[in-house]
Amino acid sequence: MQDVLINELQERFDFDSNLNYDLMKKLCIPIWIKDIPKLKNLINIIAKNEYKSTGDDFGKGSRAEKTALWYIMIDKKD
Repeated sequence: MQDVLINELQERFDFDSNLNYDLMKKLCIPIWIKDIPKLKNLINIIAKNEYKSTGDDFGKGSRAEKTALWYIMIDKKD
């Protein structure tokens, strides 16, 4: 059931290019996903999208710093 729901959300919201923390929070993804590797995969996508984003938050930390925080959260150091 979770796989079907995750796949549906990925298609509907185009996670590969649009998933960010705000969207993940609005969809309450961390609450209903029980599979830790799948949650880590989604966080990995957020990190990649965060690095690719240009954003208008000049002065609030670099993209590399924000990306590093996401990778530290999923214990990905390589």
